[in-house]
Amino acid sequence: NGATNAGLVAVLLGHPGTGLLPSTHRTLLMSSIGGQLNTAYSGLGGGLHLTDLDGDGMDDVVAGAILYGSAQGRIAVFWGSTGSLTAGSFMFSESEMGGMVENYSAFGQILGSGDFDDDGTIELAVGLPSQKINGHDDAGVVFTADID
Repeated sequence: NGATNAGLVAVLLGHPGTGLLPSTHRTLLMSSIGGQLNTAYSGLGGGLHLTDLDGDGMDDVVAGAILYGSAQGRIAVFWGSTGSLTAGSFMFSESEMGGMVENYSAFGQILGSGDFDDDGTIELAVGLPSQKINGHDDAGVVFTADID
């Protein structure tokens, strides 16, 4: 969109027998999901993770917008589906995962996933190594959440 450090995620779609074709690329922006983060200094793509969060057999794209709001960060989830990555996509913040939002925490930079509670569904993990905990600077924290 021309905004400084707004960021984006470029995806090349693979096809059986032909592999990756530049003509099939998709560009993911925060505006793709109606977000407010299509602004300068949101840093979309500063963290990136692929996983099947909703259990539909298609990988979903989890992208951190790590510079958003004085580097407080946000996470965008782009649901995977046949030929598309944006249907029903959404974004969320650290406070929506139960955390206390801090400037310069870069929420969304460190991402992972797994079935952490052995319930058969994939959870998202977000690490914040510089998070202040109980008055201790840079103590760090990992949040996990069911995102489906």
